[in-house]
Amino acid sequence: MIKIKDNRIWFYSEDVNSELPTLDFELISAYICPYCKSILSAYFVGTINEKILEYYWRNTSREYQVGTIKGGSYIQQSNHGEDTYRGKNCIYKTARGRGIENSLKALCDLGSLHNTDILNNFVKAIESGETKDLGLLVVNDMCQADAPILLYDIDKICSSEQYEWNYEKEEHLGEEIKKLMESYYKSTHSSDRIERQATDLVEGSNPSECVPEYTRLGGKKKKIRLARTQATLF
Repeated sequence: MIKIKDNRIWFYSEDVNSELPTLDFELISAYICPYCKSILSAYFVGTINEKILEYYWRNTSREYQVGTIKGGSYIQQSNHGEDTYRGKNCIYKTARGRGIENSLKALCDLGSLHNTDILNNFVKAIESGETKDLGLLVVNDMCQADAPILLYDIDKICSSEQYEWNYEKEEHLGEEIKKLMESYYKSTHSSDRIERQATDLVEGSNPSECVPEYTRLGGKKKKIRLARTQATLF
């Protein structure tokens, strides 16, 4: 089994009679899926290889790759959210790259977005967790050493009835994400515009008094200052 606790990663056997030693290493960075609670990836101080991992990891529904980088080792779940003959082990898939903008670039062509405010607005929304219902979920490094990564629910993003097969969803995923970005930008900025207009209307007026102009029966005009709550009959 593999467990992360107290900024350390543990490799151990659940068999109490096992002669396998418990291994633990100091974590450098780690990502845990908030939906299925599995380890997405972990980078730690120490050395481990695929042969050693085979002794500790027996769960066939989740596959981990092992490697070394910059003097440390890493494990990375290679089939998170993927379709297999056993089905999906999570509804979310993991986007490539570190950082929300880089992850979005891996999923869709951002060069076709002429308004950079749309991208910046959407990145902030993802970082604050506002896009969870849209199928996009941010995962922060639990060690706070690396940039966040992005998970996406392809079935929720490509929810239109025109997509019957998964390969169609994969093919149009980028375009559907850009549609989400643009519609989210329009919805948030239209509400902001209404609020600004309402604020400008209140701030631009003086609620304590108004200066209407009335004409008396004799034809003579006279300006009369009235409080907002007053009414006058002639």
